[in-house]
Amino acid sequence: MELIGTFALCYVGGTNANGMLGAALAHGFALGFMVYAGANISGAHYNPAVTVALCLVKLCTWMDGLLYMVFQLLGGILAGMMCCYMQMNKPPGADGASGPSLSAGWEWYQGAICETLGTFFLLFTILGTAVDKRAAPGIFGLCIGGMLTAQVAAIGHISGCAINPTRYFGPAIAGALLGKPWPRGVIVYLFPFLGGCIGCFSYFYCFLEQPEEPEADSDIEVHLKI
Repeated sequence: MELIGTFALCYVGGTNANGMLGAALAHGFALGFMVYAGANISGAHYNPAVTVALCLVKLCTWMDGLLYMVFQLLGGILAGMMCCYMQMNKPPGADGASGPSLSAGWEWYQGAICETLGTFFLLFTILGTAVDKRAAPGIFGLCIGGMLTAQVAAIGHISGCAINPTRYFGPAIAGALLGKPWPRGVIVYLFPFLGGCIGCFSYFYCFLEQPEEPEADSDIEVHLKI
């Protein structure tokens, strides 16, 4: 499921040629629908920044998390190869790239700030709508996909709005295997790990309602005697 969901997200991003608004809507719908499809199977991470953050707060085991990240990267590479194949014979002037890259005129630290903040907002939304049991049921896919749509519209022209290391490294590896140049700004796309951890820790420790611990057996016995 992690492979299929990540493949879908990277494929939609790599084949979009309808401008920034089209990219925002395509990414948002793809992520939202795949979250609904995979939530009951793998938790629908589709993003190693999400997986690492959830592992650190013990909402996902490290064994599962490592396997998730391997298959997320594999899904990104396969999607990148598919996008490269489909663009081999594209008509002159057709736009589109297999993955995000730092736009010309922007420095790496500006892209890093965008990717950090974008992933912060994404993880905050995930914790608030998909993890917190007080959230309204069934809204998490819409909210998570909607947040990605908003982020692509906001920072897509700067960093390509990966907010997901696999969205960058998967297609980049695929392109390199097929002889394409490595996309600009490699260091920028490590910052989603930072933003994801900050967003996850912020919600988990400040807002998430922790489950109550059951009373000890001795306390129960005392109550019964009284």
